[in-house]
Amino acid sequence: MFGLGMTEMIVIGGIALLVVGPKDLPKVFKGIAAVMKQIRKLTREFQGAVNDMIRESDLDDLRKEAQDLRASIDPTSEIREAMKDVEDDVRETSKSVNPKDLWQPEPTPVKPAAETKAAEAPKSEASS
Repeated sequence: MFGLGMTEMIVIGGIALLVVGPKDLPKVFKGIAAVMKQIRKLTREFQGAVNDMIRESDLDDLRKEAQDLRASIDPTSEIREAMKDVEDDVRETSKSVNPKDLWQPEPTPVKPAAETKAAEAPKSEASS
């Protein structure tokens, strides 16, 4: 404590005994102990406040770094750019192709409803 050895403490105690007297010496030691307790409490509070400020500054730095990373790495912008290129290619291709030149399936002739019912009736009897 304070870099004092046992012999220095004994010398200080002897001087205090001579100056204060044996009657008031316990009261003085109690007062000194209370002051030391307050100093330790204030020191702990100060150290805690300093540690909190350090943590907050570290967290602020980390938050800033995270925001910078988010800004630098934006996958949606890359995807948008790629999609824009694809859309441009599709537009160019669709402009150059004539719809009449594309293959069209042959239209299927539509049978009247009476013929359809007559064709279904023999099938259902055959399956029974």
